[in-house]
Amino acid sequence: MITCTAAASRFFTSRELFHQVAQSFKVPLPPLHESLKIDFPADRAWKIQNETDDSTAHFMQVMPSDETADKWTIFINLETVKQKSQQSIEQVLSTYKDQIKGQNGKAHFTVLSKGDNWSIFKVEPDTPTSESGLYYLLLTDSSIHMISVMVTQPVISDDLLKKWTGIFRNGKLAME
Repeated sequence: MITCTAAASRFFTSRELFHQVAQSFKVPLPPLHESLKIDFPADRAWKIQNETDDSTAHFMQVMPSDETADKWTIFINLETVKQKSQQSIEQVLSTYKDQIKGQNGKAHFTVLSKGDNWSIFKVEPDTPTSESGLYYLLLTDSSIHMISVMVTQPVISDDLLKKWTGIFRNGKLAME
């Protein structure tokens, strides 16, 4: 590191040297990554409970600001894998179904709607004390996005299904 002190008369010549040195420290900006943005319901205040990000994935957990990780009623997981999927939506859904059935063989896995590169599905447990989840899966040219809304109910209500399906489908892709 070069430091320079100068009299006021030499300030303008030393300033040019400073800028030349500073230019040599420039590093390229990190590459932009695709992100799926959703508008959270305005009827509640939300907080980020946990967030991790690296070159391969981004993961964020969001919950109502008046709840805790130990005592919650609704929890949102947003996940992005920063690489293109080599699988079709059907293959990715099959992988999710296999993993869920491996964890709880009696869980109900239901595909609610599906397009060429997206799907909305729900997972409801076979026990009344387990949580259920509504999932949105989106495959793009550069990423795999998944948002899940987990609730402490054994069945996804019609109201929750309608509300969050609309939120999912209104999500926007952004480069960050």
